[in-house]
Amino acid sequence: MAKYKLIKHDHDLLHKPCESVTRWRGKRIAKMLIREIARNKPIAIGMSANQIGLPYRVAVIQVNSDPIILINPEISTKENPIKATNEGCLSYPDQEKKVPRYGKIILSHADGIMIRDTENSSWDERLETIAIQHEIDHLDGITIMDKCLKPVKVETTTGRNAPCPCGSQQKYKKCCMAQ
Repeated sequence: MAKYKLIKHDHDLLHKPCESVTRWRGKRIAKMLIREIARNKPIAIGMSANQIGLPYRVAVIQVNSDPIILINPEISTKENPIKATNEGCLSYPDQEKKVPRYGKIILSHADGIMIRDTENSSWDERLETIAIQHEIDHLDGITIMDKCLKPVKVETTTGRNAPCPCGSQQKYKKCCMAQ
C-alpha cells in the first residue's frame, strides 16, 4: 500500500471542502489515516484525508487506543463555547493557535449520530471533542490559521504628560498637542 506524504502549510487542498465518499471507500481511507497517525505519534491525535492528499470527507481521531472514524461527518449543533486553548496541527508544524471550540457538539456521519458533551467528562474526552471539530474543519477546507483568534489591536490615545509619539522626547502637551 502506498505511503502518503503529509501536506504542509498552505497547500490548495487544505483550503477546499472535501467530497463525500462511499462508506466502503471511507473505511479504506481510514485505515491509511490510522497508519499515518501511528507514524506521527506522539504528536498526532487526528488526521483528515485531505492532509495526505485525498480530497474526501474522512477523518480519524485517536487519543486512546480506539480510533474514532468519521466518514462524511457534518456537525449540526454546536453549544457551550469553551475557552480557547493552544491547538496544533500536523500541517502547520511548530505553530500553535488559539481556536474557538464548543463543549457540546452533535454530528452525523456514515455510522450514525454522535453526541459529544464535555461537561463532567475526562481530559481525553474533551481532547477528542476538540480534535473532532479540528478535523471536520479540515474537511470543510478550514485550517487553524483561518479560524484562530486574532490579536485585538487597541487604539491608545496619548496622554498630555506622556512622551510625544513623534519621537521628540518632549511631553505631548508641549510638542504635537500644542500645534
